[in-house]
Amino acid sequence: MLGRIVVTDVEPQVNCGSVPVKAISGESREVSATIFREGHEPVSATLVVRDPSDAVVARVSNKYVATRIDGYAGRASEFSGYNATTV
Repeated sequence: MLGRIVVTDVEPQVNCGSVPVKAISGESREVSATIFREGHEPVSATLVVRDPSDAVVARVSNKYVATRIDGYAGRASEFSGYNATTV
């Protein structure tokens, strides 16, 4: 059973998300996902980048991507050693 808000098809990913994606410090990287919800209300997404101590380093508003159904994407420039979550 799916929840009220579903986040799927997150890219980039390695081994279905079991291994962190590597990046070069200062490299800009796009993160995308398919996001949909129950009902007709609008959906938005934010990419949250956290450092190893779990402190929030950056929040990037994701924009709707017309080339995918219910697709959203954001670009962040600092990933090296950090964790990123789409919410």
